[in-house]
Amino acid sequence: MPNLTFTIADVNDQLSLAYAEARGYKIKLRGADGDALIQTPEDDLDYHLIDFACDCQDAIQRGGSYSGHCQHAVWVAQMRPCACGGAMLLGEFTTCFGEVIPRFECSECGDARDFNLVKAERRLRRSRAPDVEATRKTPASPAATSW
Repeated sequence: MPNLTFTIADVNDQLSLAYAEARGYKIKLRGADGDALIQTPEDDLDYHLIDFACDCQDAIQRGGSYSGHCQHAVWVAQMRPCACGGAMLLGEFTTCFGEVIPRFECSECGDARDFNLVKAERRLRRSRAPDVEATRKTPASPAATSW
């Protein structure tokens, strides 16, 4: 997803996940990262996203109003499935050095993932590039580990 500007956790920013939640949108992640069901509060419409591609009119007719994406895809990009079955949400974290950084965190199990790591994983998946570690030849006998 291209760089978009929005304020994390701002209920007045139309692209923030907090905006969607404050207005009654129900977002349910479905297994893979980027797959979700969004239920609208006002007209009981359901939007389905698969790999961040939405079936709403904005995405279908205009290709998305926000750098080629609809607001639903931007909201889902601020979420990530967690290994515990819950959802990791994008938030801000203050390091012990006072630096504020974005990260994904699951409120159910406390697991956290770095924002830039998630971005890199998503880019890798989109590019369908092979995993470098998996493509390396395995030596006939394991090498000794040196400390």
